[in-house]
Amino acid sequence: MTSDSGKFAYLPEEIAGKHVVIVANLQPAKIRGEMSQGMVLATETETAFGLLLAPDAAPGTRVAPTSAPEPSDQITIDAFKRHDIVAEAGRVTFDGASIDTPRLVMDRGVTGKLR
Repeated sequence: MTSDSGKFAYLPEEIAGKHVVIVANLQPAKIRGEMSQGMVLATETETAFGLLLAPDAAPGTRVAPTSAPEPSDQITIDAFKRHDIVAEAGRVTFDGASIDTPRLVMDRGVTGKLR
């Protein structure tokens, strides 16, 4: 998770131990020439990049609004992109529904649409 600019870079030691939120049920797809089998949720602005974290959650904890149906075994990247996931000050929403548990925070305080 690096780029030419430090504002968009994470060094390996900065990510180690963080409880990042991953979309783990994506169908494998080639993205930018590489096979992808999951996606770390993050957002960026013109000045910064941040990861969505669930700092108190155990690995494998489901992250979704309580009203969301059980996820399908796999979802295509196009189907995933149809959802609106937004990090605002103090909350994260999925298609407008608030995700209350587990507790979610944006690393580096960056807010906006997650992808």
